[in-house]
Amino acid sequence: MQVRRPGLATAVFMLLGLAWPAGRADPSPPAACSEFERILAAVERGASDLELARIAAELARSADAVACFLETGVATRDQEPERLSDEQRSVLARTARLLDKDAVVAHVTAEANQEPDAGWRRAALELLRWHAEAAQLPLLARLAAGEEDSPPAEDSLGDVFQAAVVDLVRRDPRAFDELPRAAGEFEALRGRLIRAVGAAADPAGLEWLAIQLDRAGMTGLALQQIRRVAPRASLAELTAVAEAVRPCLRSEDPAQRVHAARALGAIGDPEAVAELISMLEEDGRGDRGAACAALRELSGRKLPERVEAWRRWHEEELRWLRDESAAALDQLSSANDAEVVAAVRTLSARSLRRDHWATQLARLLATHGSAVVRGQVCLGLARLGSRVVAEDLVLALGDPEPSVRSAASTALRRVTGLSLPPDPDVWSEALLSTR
Repeated sequence: MQVRRPGLATAVFMLLGLAWPAGRADPSPPAACSEFERILAAVERGASDLELARIAAELARSADAVACFLETGVATRDQEPERLSDEQRSVLARTARLLDKDAVVAHVTAEANQEPDAGWRRAALELLRWHAEAAQLPLLARLAAGEEDSPPAEDSLGDVFQAAVVDLVRRDPRAFDELPRAAGEFEALRGRLIRAVGAAADPAGLEWLAIQLDRAGMTGLALQQIRRVAPRASLAELTAVAEAVRPCLRSEDPAQRVHAARALGAIGDPEAVAELISMLEEDGRGDRGAACAALRELSGRKLPERVEAWRRWHEEELRWLRDESAAALDQLSSANDAEVVAAVRTLSARSLRRDHWATQLARLLATHGSAVVRGQVCLGLARLGSRVVAEDLVLALGDPEPSVRSAASTALRRVTGLSLPPDPDVWSEALLSTR
């Protein structure tokens, strides 16, 4: 009896440990997919990038390209079939990007109604990572959850769903508007959606994350993701989310108090300082450690874990704010450059409300006519260490005065922790990739 060897599609699914998609009793691919497999199998090791791009384009143009791509299998990031060479995996990845978006969405939507198994759904999620738009977020959720609203049967399926949502919200910010619907219809995936919004690190997701603080069982996770996103947010965005996070400091759950303290430290919330200092008196060591770490992060000061030291600092900052801050702000508008520089130095020495003072100083980078003043502003922003003015400093890299450009580059390295050449385009791309 002649034994038929499985085609490449069957081999890929076997090596991935996937069942053949539901409704496909015969694993023999149709003729069009046989041609798809033949082209993929002929990819030579060591092929040039140009040749790999040509092959991917040929596959993307082939008949039934979407169906054949799914039946050939999508090599996930965590599983690499031994039968596929690096060059073949590269071709599949390139092909995924080139497939027609409308054809992908139409095919996956139709097939999703046929109750496909987990293997096919995972392959479809991998493909939709490149093509889904905001309107397809519920489709992604349905593929991950299956017919029942339950956690994905396989961790890898949940992981692929989460990664697909990350790519989706980064590509199409309108997806944030679809989150309530998706989370409402697929409650079991709410945790995955929260993690995805945190991983996307787009401040546009902070409002939705703040709403999740009131969901039973989700508060701690939402706080962790808010902390993750906070360093990329503007002062206005941080102020809004701080209002929602602050009450969590009074939670009866010690873990939630710790997560809240850490989130408020990342937010830099000046209104939480008094409560954080009070936490230093708590018996719970975790509370005290988290509170001290938050105080250090929001102030930039490395004071010891002692309530007296932090209270003295806070009282002095409040006294200056009440008695002297208005005069310092007025001095920023002086026609005398020396007075402006003095005000810059005064404000940059404060450690409470650092984001606010940094925002006030950064305005001078675009408006003040003195290169000396603009250079001193850059130095002051470096001392404050507030990331909310990173984009202002990127613009200052284009200042006509070399000394200002140099000072802006130094300040950017200080406030972001990145070490990049003083090129505005490089910095803009870097900041965008970290959002």
